[in-house]
Amino acid sequence: MLWLYPTVENNKNFSKMFITIVLIVIIFVSLIIAMIPIIPAFEDFFTNGIRYNDNNLFVGAPDKSIHFEVLQQYYGRTRGIASDLSWETIIKLVEGMFSTDNVSYRKVHFYGNDGVC
Repeated sequence: MLWLYPTVENNKNFSKMFITIVLIVIIFVSLIIAMIPIIPAFEDFFTNGIRYNDNNLFVGAPDKSIHFEVLQQYYGRTRGIASDLSWETIIKLVEGMFSTDNVSYRKVHFYGNDGVC
């Protein structure tokens, strides 16, 4: 019960413990904010486009809207295809467009975009 009484030593220990806890929380929140864009479950929110290697159909790093326009032209009627596709679905549909099985691509993530950096 002595620790409840306000003394100079208890105040110093409390302030050190409080500062340590605040620093740990700040570091933890910073790490969470930095790591969220590279978690695969959140790639639909943070992937800005896909860059295809040796492909003349998709020039540069097209985003979802350009992919949807090309897929709409290729597959014809797109009633079953929603305009807000996931990147995984877009990749599967693009792979189905080509006769070769190895469509090589690289995702342009949030941190890899020139507009962000």
